Amino acid sequence: MDWNALRDANGFRKEMAHVLAHASSDAYMGDREKALLENKWKCCITNFSVNDTEFTAFDGDSLIIAFRGTEPDKIEDWISDLYAVKSPMTEQFSDARVNMATIKEDAWIPACRAEVHGGFLHAYRQVSPIVEELARNAKRDVFLCGHSLGGAISNVAALDLDLRGVKFRRAYTFGAPRVFGWRAAQEARNRLNGRMFRVVNRNDIVPRVPSWVRFQHTGTLAYINRFNDIQLPVTGYVTYDRILGFRANMLRSHLMSHYLKGTQP
Repeated sequence: MDWNALRDANGFRKEMAHVLAHASSDAYMGDREKALLENKWKCCITNFSVNDTEFTAFDGDSLIIAFRGTEPDKIEDWISDLYAVKSPMTEQFSDARVNMATIKEDAWIPACRAEVHGGFLHAYRQVSPIVEELARNAKRDVFLCGHSLGGAISNVAALDLDLRGVKFRRAYTFGAPRVFGWRAAQEARNRLNGRMFRVVNRNDIVPRVPSWVRFQHTGTLAYINRFNDIQLPVTGYVTYDRILGFRANMLRSHLMSHYLKGTQP
């Protein structure tokens, strides 16, 4: 794997997206193919699992934290049963190990009052102490990524780490659903502008749920069109391209294989 693609991370880079797409895909393998993956990445790989939340740490020239997504054969049930209840972030951040005296009250309160998707917040809470420790102690650049459910958890992790004062370089998500309530989305945009990118494959249905009325996307959109070419689209292009390519199966469009192909340099 080309770790050099993660250097000079300014703006969206297709090469970086491809490396992090591989990490998001390989996070599905868990311990089953650990030796094979360590040979592929030429680094130490550690899998973490707490209750139903899993992620993989690729400790190479950089530290990649890739959250595991939803198994392909379960994605239809996952969409239909999506737990779309908003939960306040207050509890999540009230125990942040930072010096509260150094944080202005008016800067802290909006994040505490903000709400995010309850299911995704609950999933992240299972592993947040481990993620924070890994990122805080990393001697190299930290990257976050994930596909599907893993992308949603990556979004929550990115805002969490930033609020805690833990540095990370970039966060890339692939086929992630909406995560943030309106206030949390604005907080994420203010804090993470230029560091968060969401890759969406044309007719993938998952990025369209839950409803935009209650939840918002954050991060710069990188769109894979019907020609499997990735771009930062202009206003109106996504709707136009989806209409022309509507024959594509919405669930098949969500498969990680399409994201690997669409980000291929």
